[in-house]
Amino acid sequence: MNVFSPAEMTANYAKTGKVKAEKPIGKLFAMAVLAGLFIAFGSAVANTASHSLSDVSTARMVSGLLFPFGLGMVMLMGAELFTGNTMISISVLNRDTTVKRMLRNWGVVYLGNLAGAILLAAGCALFGQLNYSAGGLAVYTIKVAAAKCTMPFGNALVLGVFCNILVCTGVLCSLSAKDTIGRTYR
Repeated sequence: MNVFSPAEMTANYAKTGKVKAEKPIGKLFAMAVLAGLFIAFGSAVANTASHSLSDVSTARMVSGLLFPFGLGMVMLMGAELFTGNTMISISVLNRDTTVKRMLRNWGVVYLGNLAGAILLAAGCALFGQLNYSAGGLAVYTIKVAAAKCTMPFGNALVLGVFCNILVCTGVLCSLSAKDTIGRTYR
């Protein structure tokens, strides 16, 4: 079988984390903006596909199936996503990089992801994307955002942790194969 063991996947990420932690700031920021755009594209696609569905279960299923498209693009393009980069802590624990370099990466990547997401949101708002269904997409998007912003802190924290676990698992799974279809990061 042409796959890595869990220990090999973790070792692969430790090496990858070292590379990520040492990237020049300009390149790191550019790849983080790209990841922010990709994740925002996943969200835009999910909202567009589910905004007119009246059955909440179906809308959530459609969104759940389409949103990961953004993470797939991040992995295939080698972009820098904050949630996956939290695993640079593996590289720190292996002493392949330092806490200072990890925190530098996290700060730059977080700001780049935010910039990419804001760019896509502005593009959708200013150039007609939200006009679908006579403004129905805009209303749906605002409702989704309002629900997330008014969620109790504890709920948001736990759901955020769960989301990060799924992203990190997806990143590690992408390191499970030895060939292109498994998308190993070099």
